Amino acid sequence: MVYQEQSSRQMVLIESDWRLSPFLPIEPMSARQYSFLQILATGLEQQLPIAPLTYAFALEHRRRFRARLIRFASIIQVDPCIASALEKTPELLPDETVTAIRLGQELGVLPETLAQLMETEVPSADDVQEKWNSVISYVIVLIPTLGTIALGFCFFIIPTFKKMFDEFELRLPTASILYLKLLGQVVVYIGPCFLALLSFAVLYLFTPLGLTLRRLNRRYLPGAYASRSRRSVLQLLAVSLQGNAPIQKTATLLARFHPAPLVRRRFRMASQKMESGCEPWNSLAEQNLVTDTQSQSLSAMKENDLRIWTLLRLAGCRRAAERRRAYTLVSLVQPISILLIAVMVLWTCFMCFAPLVSLITAVSQ
Repeated sequence: MVYQEQSSRQMVLIESDWRLSPFLPIEPMSARQYSFLQILATGLEQQLPIAPLTYAFALEHRRRFRARLIRFASIIQVDPCIASALEKTPELLPDETVTAIRLGQELGVLPETLAQLMETEVPSADDVQEKWNSVISYVIVLIPTLGTIALGFCFFIIPTFKKMFDEFELRLPTASILYLKLLGQVVVYIGPCFLALLSFAVLYLFTPLGLTLRRLNRRYLPGAYASRSRRSVLQLLAVSLQGNAPIQKTATLLARFHPAPLVRRRFRMASQKMESGCEPWNSLAEQNLVTDTQSQSLSAMKENDLRIWTLLRLAGCRRAAERRRAYTLVSLVQPISILLIAVMVLWTCFMCFAPLVSLITAVSQ
């Protein structure tokens, strides 16, 4: 009887799937990941089975995020280790979050780690993503429109102008000649470039190539992820202090399973320094895992609670700095893209009217 009730409930969920999941995502990825993090924390705190909660949450979403949730639910039914299931489900949660969960599980402080992540990973107003979306929408709408107008001028209006100028034995204006040469180059290369971009987009979106490239970018390439990696190290050290684990043990664990090879190597070198008798915080500073100032301040503190608060505050400041840099970048990209498109529009208009002015001037003389 109980089995029939559970089966009927599952059938109701499956039948109402179309009501639960919107066609277009109404939340950013960070908000969806935070909601899933809340489910994990609640399930662990209330000792509820994670798989049914995850499956029910998956019905509220579509496409890739749903597939990842269902894959996680199927894995955790076989292996109850949350960290292992997350590691086998790439991009369900950010790499640094999965690493913190793995460290918390290894140190036996997983509930405290999830509680800390609930405080530090709260999604803020994503004004940066909104600006990127506005820039991309602007470009997607205007470039095809401008291209269509330019090709119309090239194939229908300019030949007529050229024929008229040949009859009057005149020469097209320089701006029009340059415009035609530019369009000629675009016409020659636009086909192969479009096919190449289309092929890359299909491979990136529908094959493991996209996941591989994103993983390489996060783990091997420098840039914005270097700052994110340093912020992650501060949060991981705060997790280890919550479990009152020695810094050397934390460095040894992170040298084994941290996703970034460079960070693993630095933790391994720091662990070797600690084994030889060096002060833990100085060893981390020598490997550029923390700064010298941070090392001196953390070493001088006597209580772990104060160290944890300091590390989380430093990580929060780094997160705010990352957002400011991203906002500055998109604030520069937006006017530059608008300016470039405006230049092309003005050039197109000038190309259209310059032959008319030249022709009228020549005829009037």
